Amino acid sequence: MKNSKIKNCFYTGGWDSTYMILKYLKNGYTVKPIYVLDHNRKSYIKEKQTIIEILDLVKNTTPYKNNIMDVDFIDLSNVIVDDNIKNSYETIKSKVFIGSQYKWLSEISKKYSSVSIGIEKPSGEYSGCVEAINSFGALKKDNEELIIDREKSSFELISLMGNFVFPIIEMTEVEMIDDIRKWKYECIMEHIWFCHSPIHNTPCGMCRPCEQKMQCQMDFLLPKKSQKRYYRLRRIKKIFGKKIGNFYSKMIIKMNK
Repeated sequence: MKNSKIKNCFYTGGWDSTYMILKYLKNGYTVKPIYVLDHNRKSYIKEKQTIIEILDLVKNTTPYKNNIMDVDFIDLSNVIVDDNIKNSYETIKSKVFIGSQYKWLSEISKKYSSVSIGIEKPSGEYSGCVEAINSFGALKKDNEELIIDREKSSFELISLMGNFVFPIIEMTEVEMIDDIRKWKYECIMEHIWFCHSPIHNTPCGMCRPCEQKMQCQMDFLLPKKSQKRYYRLRRIKKIFGKKIGNFYSKMIIKMNK
C-alpha cells in the first residue's frame, strides 16, 4: 500500500501496538492491522481474540470507525524467509541478542513495502531491537517518523529492518500513559493482552512481558494474583539464581495449564 494516509501496522493487541494504532488514528491516518498467527505461541488464540475485541471497541467508542481496515491474519506456517534475511539475522544475533520473530516480520514486511512496528524506548531494560540498530546502523527522520538510515547502516540491518517504521521508538511505555489519559482511552487499554503464558486466562506475572509491565510502573494491568507471582519469582531468583527461578516459573505455568 503506497497511500501515505494508510499505515500498515504489526498488531498484537498489546500496549505498544495499541497505543501506536490509536496515535495514528488521532493524527488522521487509516490503519491496516497485521497479525501473524504463530500456532506455537501459547497465547496466540487470546491475542487474536483481544485484537478483534479492541478494534471493535475502538470502532464503537471513537470517531474512527471508517479509519480501521480489516485485519490481515497471516499464518506463520506459510511464511518462507529468504536467505538474505536469515543470514542477516544470524550476523546480528552473533553480536546482539535479538528475537527470532524479526526474521519472519522482515519477510512479511516486504509484501507491504513498509510496516510500522511498536518498538518502544527501553526504560532501563534491555531491548534487542534498539541495540541491533545502535550496533549495526542508525535511524533517520522520514515525515516525522523514524526509519533505518540506509546510508549509515549495514547491509544486514537494512535487510532485516529496512522496511520497518518506528513511530514510538523514542517513547517509553510510561510516557505513553499520559497520552492515553489525555485522550481518555483508559477503557480501551484495559483490554490489551501481553502475557505469553496465561494462567486461567489471566496474565501469569512471570513471563518477560509481564515482568516488563511490572518494572515500568504498569502493574495496574495485572491482577493481584499475577503481581504476587511476579514478586515471588523475583525473590526466588534473588535467593537461588535465575536458573532456578526460570525452572520454578515453567513448573508453575505447566501445573496451571
